Amino acid sequence: MIKALGAFLISALISCILAPVVSKISKRLRAEQPILGYVEKHASKQGTPTMGGLTFVLASIISALIFLPIGSQGVIAGLIMLSFAVIGFLDDYIKVHYKKNMGLRPYQKVIAQGAISVIVAIYAVKRLNVGALSLPFKLGALELGVLALPFYVLVTVGTTNAVNLTDGLDGLASVTSVVAYTAFAVLCALDGQTELTTFSVAVVGALAVFLVVNCFPAKIFMGDTGSLALGGGLSALAIFSGKVAYLPLVGLPFVVSALSVIVQVTYFKLTKGKRVFIMAPFHHHLEGLGVHENKITFAYGLVSLIISVLVIMTS
Repeated sequence: MIKALGAFLISALISCILAPVVSKISKRLRAEQPILGYVEKHASKQGTPTMGGLTFVLASIISALIFLPIGSQGVIAGLIMLSFAVIGFLDDYIKVHYKKNMGLRPYQKVIAQGAISVIVAIYAVKRLNVGALSLPFKLGALELGVLALPFYVLVTVGTTNAVNLTDGLDGLASVTSVVAYTAFAVLCALDGQTELTTFSVAVVGALAVFLVVNCFPAKIFMGDTGSLALGGGLSALAIFSGKVAYLPLVGLPFVVSALSVIVQVTYFKLTKGKRVFIMAPFHHHLEGLGVHENKITFAYGLVSLIISVLVIMTS
C-alpha cells in the first residue's frame, strides 16, 4: 500500500512538472490539433495544442520504474503503454505536420497495433500462464484454452481503439480512464497483485493532474499519443491480471463508443446512406441533441464510477 501511494504521489508530481513543459513545447512547435470538419461545434478548438498524452505516459512509466523492478508485470504494462504511445505520436505528428485530421493510414495502424498485441498475448500466455478469465460477480473462472492467444490480441486492439474513439470531448477519455484504472487498481490490490496495482495508481496520479488542463475548455489535447497509450495500458492490466471480463463493465464508455461506431457504419452501408445516430461515436450524437459536452463527460464518468463500485463490491 505504501509503495502504491508513493507511485501515485511521484507520478502526480512528475506530471505537474511535465504538463506546462509539454504544453509550451507543443505551442512553440505549433503542434495544433486539426479539427474534423463535420464536428461544427468544435470549430473553436482549432489550434489547441495536442500530444499532451506525453505528460501522463512519461510520468506513469518513470514512477513505475522508481517503485518496481525491471521485468515486473507493472513495468511491462508501462512499456506496452509506451509502445502504443509511439504509434499515437507518429499519428499526431503527421496530422500536425501536414495540417490535416488524417495521420497514419488505417493499414499502418492495424499492422503496428497488431504486432504489439501479439507480443502482449504471447507474454501473457507463455510467461504469465494467464489462460483463464476471472468472471465478475463471483461467477468463477472461464478457461480459454487455445483461444487465449487470439482472444488477447483482439482485446488489446479493441480496447486501444475504443479508448481512442472515446477521446472526442474535453476531458472525456481522461475522466473515464481515471475511473477504469482506479477500478483495476482496487481489483488488483484485492488479489494481492501489487505490481499491477502500483502501475495502475501511477497512471491515475499522472492522469488526474493532466485532467486539470484537459477538462473543458481544454488547454491541451492528449491526442492519439495519449488515447492509444491509455487503451494499451488498460488492456495490459486486464490481461495480465486475468480480469479481462471486468473490462467491458468498468470501461463501459469505451464499449459504447466502439459499438456506436460499428452500428453507425454498418447501418449506413446496409441502407446506403441512412444513419442510426446524428453522429458517431455516441457522445457526438448527444452533442447533436444539444447536450453540453461538460454534462456528457460528467454523465459518462458518473455511470462508470457507479458500475465500477458495484463490480468491486460484488467481487
